[in-house]
Amino acid sequence: MLETQSQPHRGEPRRRLAVFANAAAGRAGGPLDAALAVFERCGVEYRCHWPANGDALRAGIAAVAATVDAVVVAGGDGTVNAALGALAGGTTPLAVLPLGTANDLARTLGIPFDPAGAAAIAVDGSVHRIDLGRVNGRYFCNVAHIGLGVRARNEGLGEGDKRRWRALSYPVALLRTAGRLRSFRLEVEVDGRTERLRALHFAVGNGRYYGGGVPVQAEAGIDDGLLDAYCVPPQGRLGLLRAAWDVWRGGVAGSPVWRAQAQVLTVRTRRHRRILADGEIIAYTPATFEVCPGELPVVIDPGSGDAASAPSIQRLWQGVRNVV
Repeated sequence: MLETQSQPHRGEPRRRLAVFANAAAGRAGGPLDAALAVFERCGVEYRCHWPANGDALRAGIAAVAATVDAVVVAGGDGTVNAALGALAGGTTPLAVLPLGTANDLARTLGIPFDPAGAAAIAVDGSVHRIDLGRVNGRYFCNVAHIGLGVRARNEGLGEGDKRRWRALSYPVALLRTAGRLRSFRLEVEVDGRTERLRALHFAVGNGRYYGGGVPVQAEAGIDDGLLDAYCVPPQGRLGLLRAAWDVWRGGVAGSPVWRAQAQVLTVRTRRHRRILADGEIIAYTPATFEVCPGELPVVIDPGSGDAASAPSIQRLWQGVRNVV
């Protein structure tokens, strides 16, 4: 693990931060330097760490968490997910520098995508506890899903797409792979009843957004003590576009998309299926999803709501025309 440290601050530092950066994230390098410059101007004592993998990240956080005011994770949602095991249930808060592609936790928390603005919140923000989701013992902060989203991530999303489409890269990848995916059956146990569904895509949300700004549910909150689940049934390309539009708007009356809210739900499939959460494969079916209320302290701007807006409708339609 490579480390660098700022020049020692004269007198008592304003705040002590440990910064863990993913140098491979979509926007690392110059943006990280801009954030560190804010820390130096604000009289913050910090040390940067570049862990080689998720295990090194968690070990590094565990080693320093008790000695700092906050742990700053610089990267995308996958890097944040890797840090959850070391911070969940503790008192040291997470501050997010969104340097990835989707940055959906930052979007939900209202953290600006501008590195200097995000760094300012890490220095002067307030601490708020948010829920985490957990599937088969693994934490996630945004959304866990099965089916179409998993295939799109593995087969429809290249590095060039990420650079070209940025936050729209995940919806574009979904449209590219939709015609190649067969539907699957699943059983969902929720609130004492069993639902038997056929799906192209099934998702369970803890936060509000995933895939670069797609809302899992219009009123979903990351501190409401609930999971929001939905299932997109099999249909033709046009029907799938309509369903995707319903999901994009957070759910509408009369939609074919099945929805539920619960604290715990169990999913079974005929064969094991991969579960993608926060951009990473973290589990397989059969799976039990549960919400962990108030599990993670985070640093937020107390005056912001969902400050980072979803991508524009014009850019979404441009992406659709290029892949349909």
